[in-house]
Amino acid sequence: TFGKEIIRKFNSNISAMKHLATRDFEDLLQCMLPVFEGLLPGNDNTMVLDLLLDLATWYSFAKL
Repeated sequence: TFGKEIIRKFNSNISAMKHLATRDFEDLLQCMLPVFEGLLPGNDNTMVLDLLLDLATWYSFAKL
């Protein structure tokens, strides 16, 4: 069994996942930031990371 704070294993194709549970969105947001860091050049990378951080922040406020 897993605890509440455990990130579960993803499906092999994230974009094909259907009927996601809330915990799946949370796990995806937690794992996206380090994956996208440095992926794009310069300003584009900063904008994408800011957007992901905003999404994670909104999600955490929604959980309150």
